[in-house]
Amino acid sequence: MIIPKNLVENLGGEKVKRETAVIISISVIVAAIIISAGYYATRKPVAPVKPELEEIRIGVQPSDHHVAAFLALEKGWFEEATGIKVKHAIFPTGPPEMDAMLRGELDVAYVGAAPPIPKIALGMPAKVVSVVHMEGSAVVATPELYEEYKVKGHDALEGKKIATYPPGSIQHTVLSKWLKEQGLFGKVEVIPQGPKEQVESLKAKAVDVIFGPSPVPYDAEIRGYGKVILSSEDLWAKHPCCVLLISEKILREYPDVAEKIIAVHLIAQEYALRAENREVILECIEKYTGISKEVNEPWPKFIHYVTDPGVHEWQEAYNVMCKVQYDLGLTKDVKGRAVLVSVGDIVDGMPYRKALDRVMEVKGVLDLT
Repeated sequence: MIIPKNLVENLGGEKVKRETAVIISISVIVAAIIISAGYYATRKPVAPVKPELEEIRIGVQPSDHHVAAFLALEKGWFEEATGIKVKHAIFPTGPPEMDAMLRGELDVAYVGAAPPIPKIALGMPAKVVSVVHMEGSAVVATPELYEEYKVKGHDALEGKKIATYPPGSIQHTVLSKWLKEQGLFGKVEVIPQGPKEQVESLKAKAVDVIFGPSPVPYDAEIRGYGKVILSSEDLWAKHPCCVLLISEKILREYPDVAEKIIAVHLIAQEYALRAENREVILECIEKYTGISKEVNEPWPKFIHYVTDPGVHEWQEAYNVMCKVQYDLGLTKDVKGRAVLVSVGDIVDGMPYRKALDRVMEVKGVLDLT
């Protein structure tokens, strides 16, 4: 707003001049506000720049359950499909692997379905996005107990020492459920041990029984330390075992990367199960488990490979697994209160469905079409 100079002079007096100056200042400020408001109202918001993902950190375990991961890592498929550097770490069992993920040290994990349950109860931001397989473990007894078991059945286990993976693992969860059903819970001593310790303990007869994922049972048998008396299918038919877990940060901020990782998993699992690729797979298992190809020859004896997390039967079994862990007092929130989690808290099936539509695209990138 502009006021003519002669008008100001005619009004006369310092008071009038001061009042006029105030009016001019206010008018300028109001005009500036109106112009600014119009500018910001019409300007499009600028989205924050997303930092580039420089590395994908993947956790695995030394078990033939994770053949898809071994194969994809060995062939560089995760890197080739995503264009991002991949770093992997091997964990002896699932609980320490999930400790690492809870600390934010992993983006992706091949892990048993059980270990994520207590960590997600604590608030770990990750989701199961694909199944890896069901079943896949076995109970091995010393030769002496094996003979006794043939006569007495389950009663032969009373008072015995059983080594298995730590609380929260698949094996501990499945074994606990079965011991309760047989009336043996609390009547056996359950000792937490990793795969190598189990075989050595059975050899030394420091324990009577081990329960672990393949190839641990094959290793114990071929060395003559014991014999298989039960498979995990006998303990709990079609129980969930390993899953593919991805952090919510990757799922939310880099969905394209997540879908490609899942697609690679689907491709690798399909490739691994073809008869003509068996020798390649046995070599991968040997490299990543440290157990010879000869010992791994029975693979995939105890394992039932599947991928779809949307199958109702699998989801119902997973809910049972959540309830078993709740009953064992393993699922608590950050305040230490018991909490029952379920499939809805743990599984996100949407990335899997999107990945299905990208399998052919990723196969083309991997030159597998």
